[in-house]
Amino acid sequence: MTPTVPASPTPAEPAENVSSIFSDAYTDVTGTNFDPVWDASTGAVVDNGVITYADLVYQGTELFNPLDVSGYAFFNVDVYTTVTTELEIFLINTTAETEQGYNLAQNLTNGQWNTFQIPLSEFSTVDLSGIDQLKLVGNGTVLLDNLYFSGTSLAAVALPVNFESAVSDYEIAGFDGGEASIAAAPG
Repeated sequence: MTPTVPASPTPAEPAENVSSIFSDAYTDVTGTNFDPVWDASTGAVVDNGVITYADLVYQGTELFNPLDVSGYAFFNVDVYTTVTTELEIFLINTTAETEQGYNLAQNLTNGQWNTFQIPLSEFSTVDLSGIDQLKLVGNGTVLLDNLYFSGTSLAAVALPVNFESAVSDYEIAGFDGGEASIAAAPG
């Protein structure tokens, strides 16, 4: 008997900040092939708003047009599985011949939906200006939902910064859980 799988989480990112590959919450890019012929023993089945990979070894996904995701900050995916011990997701740019994986198993809890918001900096060796494939490698039966890119990457600030300038429009943000604030110049 197949276990009942609860509904996947509903993402809350504003649609204007998202480029979606697969999600009921957003408009997806068109023409994505979730089950290309890659000589993989795994197949992908899209049904009931999720992608299911039974007895996963590896499986690819091919985008109809490459996505420039260099302006985004995160790759998001929701994962459900009951007995997976290995699971890695890859972003691939076939034109630049670059790919890099991210280990999802390290933070995966079997038997429930797991929401991952992966900083794109985790894919530092991949040319993010033309993502045209994804690859999933692992074991067990895996369900995916809400595959999308979100957030905006922070633009580099030219140095030195003149905080006294009337035309400055900078936001000050904390780093790694720390807080940031603006204080009056001394003296």
